[in-house]
Amino acid sequence: MNPISCIVDIIHILFCLMPIGIFFIPKKYFWLTKIIILLLLLTPLHWEFFDNFCSLSWISIKLGGLSNTNHESPFTEKYLSWIIDPLFNLLNINKSSKSISKFVYFQWIINFIIIYYYIFYYLKCTIR
Repeated sequence: MNPISCIVDIIHILFCLMPIGIFFIPKKYFWLTKIIILLLLLTPLHWEFFDNFCSLSWISIKLGGLSNTNHESPFTEKYLSWIIDPLFNLLNINKSSKSISKFVYFQWIINFIIIYYYIFYYLKCTIR
């Protein structure tokens, strides 16, 4: 695996953890939090431009990373299989491109709920 693709994958992993990470950013750096939230909200929308791939997955693939994957979500298959495999076994779901895609969208639903909670309850944002 190319070392640059490893760095891209690490950035990708950190980005996946950002919905939780925003709770630890001090309020004096709220400008950074706003940028992160915008990027998180726009992330699923850009997949169409990269043939249903995240841009970071696409870059990693072009650099030689994310090999030995069998489905359309190579990052999820490689780095989140420790969650997917037991969950799919528990729910008796066959591991396929479609089921992994549903898992990815379910993950984004959870991310959006976390962001919603952060904005409206943790920050206590109200209408002025």
